[in-house]
This record gives sequence, structure tokens and C-alpha cells, in this order.
Amino acid sequence: MAEIKSMEHATLKVPYEVLNKKFRISQKNVDREMDQIHNITKDVEKIVGGKSILPTVTDVGTLVENVVQRIHVLKRKADESFSEEINAGLACKRKLQHLKIITFPDSHIGYDAWQASIEQWKMVRMDRIVIEHLLRRGYYETAECLAKKSDIRNLTNLDTEPYKSLYSGQRWKDLVLNFRNENYRLFQLSIQSLLSVAIQAGLSSLKTPQCYTENCKNLHCPVCQKDFNQIAKNLPYSHCVQSRLICRITGLPLNEH
Repeated sequence: MAEIKSMEHATLKVPYEVLNKKFRISQKNVDREMDQIHNITKDVEKIVGGKSILPTVTDVGTLVENVVQRIHVLKRKADESFSEEINAGLACKRKLQHLKIITFPDSHIGYDAWQASIEQWKMVRMDRIVIEHLLRRGYYETAECLAKKSDIRNLTNLDTEPYKSLYSGQRWKDLVLNFRNENYRLFQLSIQSLLSVAIQAGLSSLKTPQCYTENCKNLHCPVCQKDFNQIAKNLPYSHCVQSRLICRITGLPLNEH
């Protein structure tokens, strides 16, 4: 039992830290909005209680409306924070209930029934351990499939931020790209290769709005081809719609290209 408790520390650590973080963030948001309401209220009191110039009804109405708006913002943010804390608390509760199975209950449940539940718990625990390992190794899709097959997604960190983003497969691609770009910067090299620059310049020189219209695509135009069309999607157009220039590849005016 002691060994299991020591190994399962991380099981509760993640949802607890998420709950703690959400509580601190919500507290800061509420305090910030309360300060805003307090400042606006002081402005109202200052203007209404002023002895030199009496405020107009319009001025007072505007100030009161500002107070009401800030109160609505406070209520919305408080509701959002409360909902997030409830979800984080439920995640902690589910994992606690999962770990409580290994403790013999003080109830009418017999030893044999409890032992059978322990065997089922061990199978679930093994699947959960494997899923956590897959997440750490970056095999996010495999972890998703195993969690779905075992129906234990709510016992894993698949949906827990920031772990969901940290464990996702896309993160490793981003890290590789950032490392390469930092290496290029270190040696004062361009982020893009000469081949990439040449291809983008060529596609941009041929790209027209017609290349992205289904009825106007030309089979002889490189940009109209599926792969090149996707590459050139974010490149600028080099010709205006009313251009009278002739494309050297298709032989058509660029505005009909």
C-alpha cells in the first residue's frame, strides 16, 4: 500500500496544481475587477458630492452605467472562473475515487468482491500508466486510442492544460522548428533556403485571384495545380485584376489566367 501511494503521487499532483493555478488566476481577476469597480464608484461619489459644479443627469447616468457594466464583467469572469474550478475539482475527485478502490471499504461488500474490484483496478491502472508514458514520449495519438479503448480518459491528463499542449505531437514539431531557426540565427543565416525563396518568388509572380476560383483554373498554370496552389496560398498577388500582361506559360492575359 505504501509503495502504491508513493508511486501515485503524480496522479493527484497534476489536477491539484491545475486547481491551485485556476484559483490563483480567478482570485487575481476578481481583485482586478473589484478595484475597477471601486475606482469608478469613487468617481461617481466625487462628482455627485462635489460642491462647485452640479453634475447633469446625463453625466450621472453615464457614470452609473459604467459601474453596471463593470459589475456585469465581474459576474461573467466570476462565473467562468467558478466553472473552471469546478471542472478542475471534479478531475481531482475522479482520481481520488479511483485510488480509494485499493482501500478495503467498511461496508457490506465482501472480501471476494473487493478482491475482484482490485483486479479490475490493476488493469485500469496499467492502462493509465501506459498512457502517461506515451504522452511523455510524444505518442499523443496512440495515447488517445488507448484511452478511448479503455474508457479512462477522465483518469489521464489528455484534456488537462497546459499538459495537453505540452504532450501534443505538434509541440515536438514546433520545438524542432524553433531549434533550427535559432541555429540559423546564431550563424546569421536566412531562415528560408534559397530554393524556398526562389519557388515562392516564382509562384507569387504567377499567382492571381483566378487561381483560387474553381471555374477559372487553368491546367497549364503551376499555381492552379493542387500542391503549388496550397504552397502559394499565403503569398501575395503580383498582378492587379485589370492587368493586360500576358502570361508566358499559358499565353493568356493575367486577368483571365
